[in-house]
Amino acid sequence: MNRERKIQLIGTMMTSLVLLLVPLFTNIYYPIWYYIGLLCLITLGIYREVAYKRYEKKFYQKWNIARQRGFAFHMIWQSARAALLLIGIVILFQLFSYGLVWSEWLLLLTPTTLIASLIIVVTLGVIAGIYSWTENEKRYREIEQDDSKYSIHQKQHSL
Repeated sequence: MNRERKIQLIGTMMTSLVLLLVPLFTNIYYPIWYYIGLLCLITLGIYREVAYKRYEKKFYQKWNIARQRGFAFHMIWQSARAALLLIGIVILFQLFSYGLVWSEWLLLLTPTTLIASLIIVVTLGVIAGIYSWTENEKRYREIEQDDSKYSIHQKQHSL
């Protein structure tokens, strides 16, 4: 297991532990749904670690296609995706922390707060798009190098 995978696994375990302990430090509305969602996320994380090679292969194929679409398309797509993810996280936080559903939460927003929130979400989306492009390129090249090493190793043993 390489260093980055170890760090990722430790980060996943620490995040899971912190999320499991959150209800001890704060009041959670709808705790049953919180734990069901958390259990699903932890299960998905464990499955992803077990099926790591399959995810790498799928990533390699998808990223090969995404690279051909270009950086601009990727930026728009990832910015929108990150923005929606951030909005979803805020809505879930409001729901589980204060018991507010999104319609009640939107009534509390003033136009100034809404515009500032939109600017922050778009800015973070653009940063996420740039970051994901560089990280995906790095991961793609690492998989290419690992595959070429493996195929060279296989050829040497078959001779």
